[in-house]
Amino acid sequence: MEFERRLAGKRVIITCGPGGVGKTTLAAAIGLELARRGERVAVLTIDPARRLATSLHLAEESASEPTPVALPDEANAAPTGSLHALMLDPKSTFDRLVERYATSQEQYEKIINNKFYRTFSGAVGGTQEFIAMERLYELLEEGRWDRIVLDTPPTVHALDFLDAPQRLIHVVDRSVFRWLAKPYLLTGKASIQVLSFGSAYIFKTLTTFIGGRMLQDLSEYVNNFKGMFDGFKQRAEAVESLLHAPDTLFLIVSSWQPNSLIEARKFYRDLARKRMPFGAFVINRVLDPPRPPLELERLTQSLETEEFENVEYPEDLPEKLLKEYDNWNRLAARQRSNLQAFFAEFPFKPPAILAPILDRDIADVPTLLVFASRLFGR
Repeated sequence: MEFERRLAGKRVIITCGPGGVGKTTLAAAIGLELARRGERVAVLTIDPARRLATSLHLAEESASEPTPVALPDEANAAPTGSLHALMLDPKSTFDRLVERYATSQEQYEKIINNKFYRTFSGAVGGTQEFIAMERLYELLEEGRWDRIVLDTPPTVHALDFLDAPQRLIHVVDRSVFRWLAKPYLLTGKASIQVLSFGSAYIFKTLTTFIGGRMLQDLSEYVNNFKGMFDGFKQRAEAVESLLHAPDTLFLIVSSWQPNSLIEARKFYRDLARKRMPFGAFVINRVLDPPRPPLELERLTQSLETEEFENVEYPEDLPEKLLKEYDNWNRLAARQRSNLQAFFAEFPFKPPAILAPILDRDIADVPTLLVFASRLFGR
């Protein structure tokens, strides 16, 4: 119920945090549960595990577009609910961004067909993180979804994701690319002579190291973006606004391991410093609380009941079961200790959801539904 309350009224839900903590599984589970409740949901994932991708029908080439996910019969979904999933395709997303702001079809084709485009589109776009936000913005503009869940790229540094729009704005404002194109916007080989001494010197130095032909090709490539810089900047500013919108929510996902919790704390500080809407910590793969100690005699007696009368088992089974029980209890206690220490460092009690660990891998939609039901407490 607590998790449901946290998500109420949020159109964009972003799972973030370090890699390997279950962000993708959590995003898929949230999407499945919301769809079960009758909402139209799109889940944009970055790099799901192979079995989960297959179960969501994302193992096909069409996975870069919203692909319907069949809800299992046991979901008892409302008739209006639907779940679509898609994987991030940086190239096609950036291609569409270029097409949006190209002043003509000729300009668009020159950029797309340029041999530098594959490498330098990342530099202009700001990184994969910005592309993820751009794709999210596209989905919002379509107006087809009640909710969109974004599974962010795995990163140790929160700023790699949070600063992506600002990095693009910074690049455009500094006019680095315009400066690089300038020498070949002038006519003839003597054009360098009319540049400032500093610009000419730097340009000649670059020519010495990477070759005049290559630098000229690069300059011509950058010049193809002429007239598009303002559009890129406006788009980046719109994406930046999206990160601060009141109907956007960040969930910081972590495991109970100390290193993961340290990164989660850093992520929270970055969100707070940038005044972005924090929803809750989601601590993944948490065991139930430790149980009372179990005596060997009592365990042995339980195996001698009528229920196990016709079951053959090795003589040392009670000892092995007791050992596993004690190991489980010790691990559960260690988890609780780590989490208690983590939350004690905050001057207030931050909202937190403890996501359960299941007795099997989450590799298909029915198992994902089981995980979602426990996550939402139903």
